[in-house]
Amino acid sequence: MLVDLVDVTTKDGVRLDGTLRVPTAGVASNINADVIILHHGLGGNFYSPGMFDEYSVALLAEGSAVPQVNTRGHDPVSRDAVTRVRYGGACERLEDSTHDCEAWVDFAESQGFRRIAIWGHSLGGLKAIYYLAHQDDPRVQYAVATSPPRFSYADYQASEGWENFRQEEDRARKQIKGGQPSVLMEVAYPNTLLITTEGFIDKYGPEDKYDILKLLPLVKRPLLVTVGDREGVVIDNVNSLMGFKDLARQLEGLTGELKNLTFSSIPGGDHFFTGVRKEGWQIVSDWMAAQ
Repeated sequence: MLVDLVDVTTKDGVRLDGTLRVPTAGVASNINADVIILHHGLGGNFYSPGMFDEYSVALLAEGSAVPQVNTRGHDPVSRDAVTRVRYGGACERLEDSTHDCEAWVDFAESQGFRRIAIWGHSLGGLKAIYYLAHQDDPRVQYAVATSPPRFSYADYQASEGWENFRQEEDRARKQIKGGQPSVLMEVAYPNTLLITTEGFIDKYGPEDKYDILKLLPLVKRPLLVTVGDREGVVIDNVNSLMGFKDLARQLEGLTGELKNLTFSSIPGGDHFFTGVRKEGWQIVSDWMAAQ
């Protein structure tokens, strides 16, 4: 399928790349959006195969244009082509992702699209929530957050792995105190990843800046959050992803309080909806069509 390579520059000067595909001329949108911007998860990018490759084809068939795009957190480590500043999943600051989301909405508007929606997966879902919580962008008709993790310091304290987390936190704080906030460290808790010391404290620290349960009440746009019912469960004595422990129950409880929030569990779904992508698409597309 032919695609257009596109790029944007954020307000703070970061170049981001992506692709744009448009539906066949004359096909009307069945999901109440002219364009749906797809945001990848931690360390992902627009060109790797995955769940969004399948869903982008389905979106085109429903009459929506599809920009599949990078945020500054693309790939484990990346570098801006002009400034040479390091970004990527290991080096980004999540609060800066608002610039990325806004730049892609600006792009969609510049292409003549008026009914704009955002769909983010994993950390991309959290970024969509964070953006709309801090910037009530009236151009965004609705958003979908698929498997957005919850970062909660209180949850870490209450978990069996608290001592492991505390050791990682202490190590990061010592590096920062020693004047090395940008040094990369490999951590094993709450997830196995490469991250800067200041990034670790910013993302997982006691300020809880990215706890979606605290962000969701601030979102005014219609929002669907989906989580696979196999996320956060213990399999072979291992918790699949710490950020999803008890999350489905907590989100379901919020739906009664927040009128704009819809939550749906995906039966049999893991983090990538392996084996149940058709079922996941049906849930998401039905909700989109109702907006």
